[in-house]
This record gives sequence, structure tokens and C-alpha cells, in this order.
Amino acid sequence: MSYIDLTAVEYFTLSRFGVLAETAITSTGTTTVNSGLWGFPTVAAPIPNIVAGTPPASQSTGGQAFIAQIELNILKNNLDAKRITLPRVVLTPTPGNYTFSPNIDYVNTTASGVTFTDNIITFDGQNDENAQFFITVKDLTLGSGYLVFTRTIFRLINSARPCNIFFNIDAYIECTYTNLSPLSLSGNFISGTYASFTNPSSINGHIYAKTVVTITAQTTGTSVNTLSCSFIPPIPPIPCYLKGTLLLTKEGIVAIENIKAGDNIVTKGKIYNNKFIKNDAIQKIEPVKWINKFKVTDLNSESRPICIKRDALGKNYPFKDLYVSPNHSLLIKGKMIPAKTLVNRETIYQDNELDNIEYYHLECEEHSAIIANGILSESFLEINNRDVFDNSIRMRPRVNSNKTNLKKMLRL
Repeated sequence: MSYIDLTAVEYFTLSRFGVLAETAITSTGTTTVNSGLWGFPTVAAPIPNIVAGTPPASQSTGGQAFIAQIELNILKNNLDAKRITLPRVVLTPTPGNYTFSPNIDYVNTTASGVTFTDNIITFDGQNDENAQFFITVKDLTLGSGYLVFTRTIFRLINSARPCNIFFNIDAYIECTYTNLSPLSLSGNFISGTYASFTNPSSINGHIYAKTVVTITAQTTGTSVNTLSCSFIPPIPPIPCYLKGTLLLTKEGIVAIENIKAGDNIVTKGKIYNNKFIKNDAIQKIEPVKWINKFKVTDLNSESRPICIKRDALGKNYPFKDLYVSPNHSLLIKGKMIPAKTLVNRETIYQDNELDNIEYYHLECEEHSAIIANGILSESFLEINNRDVFDNSIRMRPRVNSNKTNLKKMLRL
């Protein structure tokens, strides 16, 4: 068991609930539930002061809530099984800031429970959208095991998602804020007894309680935004060039975004079993078999480009700053070296400032060494990984009139 996926079939009904209780739900003031259900197994009439927001949102039937409570028991069992596989950190709230890291079981050791007051708590996803957080408060004595937040600010950074935060509490949950404070709560709040929320501006995730849910809304209203996470497969480590990279072709130097399938490109040898086989220093002209692009939406250390600054590898090597994906290999002294292993933070570094990243790559008949911004690097190797690129494969050949001195460029 690894990722707790609320969209899995075993939580099919549970995941649809924004607010779920066993015996009652009460709202003082207007609570708006977006994209989810609310209710409890014995519900027979509309629950006052709770309204539907963004569809699909509605009050549940008793049967739906009954099934959801069964699935909630499954979720609690799975969370308990998950936590024993994780390293453990004792919850010791102190005034000021508190940071939760992913894949750690944060657990109480005091008999009564855990209270956060006037804290800023940060959930650091560490640039992983699949990062999950587990806060567990166990009943160490009969009737104990509570979690209380009072005027506590939640911050989510570095790709942390509300639906990946699990508060697994044996007893009750209480969250209290000052009216009209624009403070949001994030996470899946799972209570073994009741759950009470006073004056939050919004709750992003789910509220699941084994007895009663009580919401005291702000005078302007409180929203419950139902969110469920599924596992996001990581982008495969495909070697790519950033838009604007200059490649050496038969017709001269051409920006990669202007190259079409069928164009003739200069290669200096093939790559086989991750080893470079040089063509006796004689260039070869090969047609481009395939070229495509994709935009990066998940910006993290595995996707942000590595910049090899001009002259980083010698005079005019490269002749212009070269940006490649972290796993893109350069050919240095006959060896394939991934760009990320060359980082020295001065002349070669990962660019964390770019926010509009568009990668290109092209494929020759063979996995080949091509010339980008004046240095040797690899072409695309097709291993069933084309599907991350756009679908617009362009097949017409082109002729570029922007010729350059090939003799100088080929002296590599």
C-alpha cells in the first residue's frame, strides 16, 4: 500500500461527500458545499443553512451516506496500515511556525490530544504533487485523542495539495477562527467522534465524522470545496531541448522550433547502449524522422531546465546559453553525461525562474549525436514515451536559407 487514492473504487461513494456525519449535521449561518454531497444515514429532510454551490452538489440520500460510512471505516483502516510503514515524528506544537513534511506519521504522545494555537503550519510538498501528509492523534486513554486548531493559519507550498492531507483523529476535531478572518482550512478531516468548525472562510477537502458535524459559518458564509486527489504519474525523464535551441542542419543553424520532419540534420555518430560511437570525425547528414514539443505544467527539479552557459565547457562551447531537460545527455570526451550531473551553480545551473517552459525534441533514424548551440548532445530515443508530446507531427520538408560557416561548427 503506497498512495492513498480517494478516487479509488473502494472509496467511490465516500469521495463524493464534502461533509459526512453519522447522526447529524448542523450549520449556523450559510454553508455552501461545492462539487460534493452532504448528509448522514438517517437524514430525512433538507438540512437547514446548507446550500449547493458548484455542481454536482446536493444533499445525499440516507443510503448513500450509509455506504459512505462503511467506506470511511475502510479508509481509517488503510490509514492505520499506512502509518506503521512510515517514520514517526512526535507532535509537539509550539508558538510560531510548524512544518509538515510528506510521508511521515506525525503522532501524539500526550494522553489527551494535540492543540495548535496561533500557529502558522506549513505543508511542504517538496515539489511532488503526489506528496501525502499524515497527522494521527490516537486515543491513549479512554475518551481522549482530540485535535484542536485555534486561529491557526494553513500554508501549502511546493506542490502540496489539500486533498493529500489526512487528519486521522480518534476523538474530536475542533477548528476555531475569528469571524471575517479570511482563513482557509485544507485537508481531509476524519474524526472518530464529532467535528466542529467555527468561522473559517473555506474548507478545502473533506469533513468525515463518526457522530456529528457542526459548522458555524462566517457572516458572509463559509464554503466547503470538495477535493479528491488521484495519483499523478510523473513525466518520464525524456531528454529535451528548450525552445530557441539552435541546431546544425545541412542548410545552416536553425532554431529547433523551425525544424520540420524531413529536414536534413548534421550528426556526428550514433549512440548505442548509452555509449557514443564516433563516425571517425566525419559528419553525416540524416533526415529528421520525427519532431514534437510539449509544455511543462508540473514545475519541479525533474522538469526545470539545466542552463549550460556560454563558454561553460570551453571557448564557444556552447556559443550561446544552452537549456536542456535535467536528464538530457551531453557528449563530453566521448561519454554521455546527463546535464544535471554537471551542475556547479555558476556556469551550469538549474533555472528556477522560468515559468513558461516549452520543450522540443527530434528523432533521427538512429539515436544520434547532434550539434546544439555548438556542442554535441543526444537526439530523441523512442521508448514508448512520445505520448507526453503534442500530437501535431509535421511531415513536410523545408529549406532554410540562413546558412552559416559549417566548417567551424563541425570542428568538434
